[in-house]
Amino acid sequence: MKRPKHTGLGSSRKKTFGNEYWGIIRSTFVIDKDGKIVKVWSKVKVKDHVQEVYRFIKENLA
Repeated sequence: MKRPKHTGLGSSRKKTFGNEYWGIIRSTFVIDKDGKIVKVWSKVKVKDHVQEVYRFIKENLA
């Protein structure tokens, strides 16, 4: 049986120097007051991401 590349939210198989391991996929979801997802960021880099999310919320949902 072959393992899937993704097992669900937040993880993926990675290969480095011939070694396979499970890695973390960071994602951010903005949900409005009605419970609808209005913005998704995939493969997030931590640096400056908070400011980007804050700016989006301030300009679009405030």
